[in-house]
Amino acid sequence: MKQTMKLFAMAALALAVVATTACSKDDEQAESTGKVVVSTTTVSLPGGTKALTSQGVKTFSDGDEVAVVYENTSSTLVKATVTLDEASISNGGKTASLTVSMTDPKIDGTVKIIYPAAMATDAGAVNYAALANQDGRLETIASSLDLALFEGSLSGEELPASPRLDNPLAVCEFNIKNATGSSDLTSSITMLYIADGTSSYYLGGLSGLSSIWVAMKPVESSATLTFHAAAGNTRYVKEISGKTLAANNMYHVAVGTTQLREGALFGTFSVSGTSAVRFSQGNLKYDNGTWSFHTNQYDYMGGTSHTVSVSGSTDLFGWVGASSNFTDVDQYGVTTSVQTNDVNGYGNVADEPLKADWGTLAISNGGNTENSGWRTLTGSSDAEWQYLFDTRTASTVGATANARYAKAYLFGTTHGVILFPDNYIHPTDVAAPTGINTTGNTSWDANTYTADDWAKMEAAGAVFLPAAGMRFDSSVYDVGTIGYYWSSSPDPSYLPYAYDVDFNSGGVLPANRSTRSFGFSVRLACPVE
Repeated sequence: MKQTMKLFAMAALALAVVATTACSKDDEQAESTGKVVVSTTTVSLPGGTKALTSQGVKTFSDGDEVAVVYENTSSTLVKATVTLDEASISNGGKTASLTVSMTDPKIDGTVKIIYPAAMATDAGAVNYAALANQDGRLETIASSLDLALFEGSLSGEELPASPRLDNPLAVCEFNIKNATGSSDLTSSITMLYIADGTSSYYLGGLSGLSSIWVAMKPVESSATLTFHAAAGNTRYVKEISGKTLAANNMYHVAVGTTQLREGALFGTFSVSGTSAVRFSQGNLKYDNGTWSFHTNQYDYMGGTSHTVSVSGSTDLFGWVGASSNFTDVDQYGVTTSVQTNDVNGYGNVADEPLKADWGTLAISNGGNTENSGWRTLTGSSDAEWQYLFDTRTASTVGATANARYAKAYLFGTTHGVILFPDNYIHPTDVAAPTGINTTGNTSWDANTYTADDWAKMEAAGAVFLPAAGMRFDSSVYDVGTIGYYWSSSPDPSYLPYAYDVDFNSGGVLPANRSTRSFGFSVRLACPVE
């Protein structure tokens, strides 16, 4: 009898296991049955918050696309796109009927309705990255960027009843003025960059607009708005504090800007605990009696030789010091690398501690007057170049705090080093730099950027020092592989040397020492106004 009961118990247990297994399979099938739920709802746009017109009125239109993102039984977000037609639009364009086929919708799962559909990613998220690059036109914002959004839950397996789409963005009309506000510069602006400490917006290729429109994430009054504007080679800056740009609102803002000195770039760089500078638009060059900055930061003469004479040209200068014994271009290292009136052939006279500063020159596209405020940064182990590369406090870029520099390869043609300003937001739609603040663990080509990429980084304040090589007499070496940049400081312990910055694919030396007779690049800086 005991044996019989034992067998019955084992059989019952086996049956229970089979039943449990069968139930589990049924449940698994229920998770993905291919069940299609066709659901209809009517969505509405609140009045006065969208940017079809400058008064902020937006309506649905025939042919508009709306993205409906729902969560399925596998907890995956699925995007469906609905194209509106005239029959689905009502209430003067303020409401629209949406019918969506949903496969295996999760009961009470997440649902998002995103309008226009261009502002939804394939994964079902809001495409805020689309805001990073705009064209300043109201009609573009209205058709592609002016976001209306509902985020909530399904009603069982159905779309929620009558969801309202609100605008999580601020839509802004900017007019760029001069410092006093007496002159409107907007129609001459060719580039506008705006940052709020977290997000940034780049508008390139502007021309002739009477107003510049930008769709932005909301800005709290505690944030600082930074504006960089350019009209050709003329640059303007402005910072505004205490300005609130709330979601679901439209703003009309006049921005009174300060014009930078001719040839100065946007970014500000601390070079000591109390001093900050802006760099010139390009390396210094000499051509047949005329001094100028290269047009672009990445420009240099290159080649294998330079004509080093009063009637020649070069952008690689010997460190000879400003002394009464050197006149004309000799005192700035243009002519032969070894001066004939040197005491020992190394550019120093009677071993006096000379200081070479090319900033005293009249630079044709840098103000064109002598002593106009440009200067050469100091060098040595505790001087300005060293502080710039190794000490200053700067922004976090990627996961790197105090991001100061990174090696880079521009346009597939030009190697060099990017300097990140003290306050920098890397453009959202540009690959984040790697190997930041490192010297030997990244190759030249680790950070490769196109012309469009660099335009956005430059607008944000980044500076590029090209690897322009070096000169001895008229022969040029190391073009594209090594960058050499003079400081204004001699080495007092050994006057044939002066301090410079050296960098190549394997390292960066911000306080190197080199023989003064070598011709190196010069990048000037000016005080921050």
